[in-house]
Amino acid sequence: MTWPIACYPVTKVNHVAKTNPVVSLTPARSIQSGDIVRLRFMAFDLDTGACLQSSDDLSYLQGGFGGVLPRIETALEGCCAGQTIELSLAPEEAFGQRDENRVIQQSLQSLPPEARELGGVIDQALGATLCIPYRVIAIEEDRVTLDGNHPWAGRSIRFRFDILSIRIASPAEQEAGYPLEWEAPR
Repeated sequence: MTWPIACYPVTKVNHVAKTNPVVSLTPARSIQSGDIVRLRFMAFDLDTGACLQSSDDLSYLQGGFGGVLPRIETALEGCCAGQTIELSLAPEEAFGQRDENRVIQQSLQSLPPEARELGGVIDQALGATLCIPYRVIAIEEDRVTLDGNHPWAGRSIRFRFDILSIRIASPAEQEAGYPLEWEAPR
């Protein structure tokens, strides 16, 4: 039986909701730095309630490697497989406020052919090592409007994470800073 999110037995601690539906006879591994964590997640616009994205299989390396937002990583620290975590993030904790300076216009012909449609994406170099993806948000005759803001910039987001599994990262994964072996969803 699938329960609506509001029906899960949830307790709120510092704006983080945690549930623990799994009972285990062996001590469960809790998430700590250096672990590969596999999650199922949903993201909702806090104002409208609209589901922005869901995924049955997100894996990342815990410990400040950038696989998830810092506030999410902090909320997951110490949790165990089988737990569900819900938390809400203000724009400043998530994807930032919208910056209208990142909305630019260019000639349609200046874009590669694959990006010459609404929703197309190009990477704009910012210095020698950083690229920012710009989405095509409008096309008017021979001009396009590009937006370099994250699609969720300016939004307060509610996340729900089901912790599927936790394992110790291999030395190669520690060095790379991300999972090298992806587990199939179970």
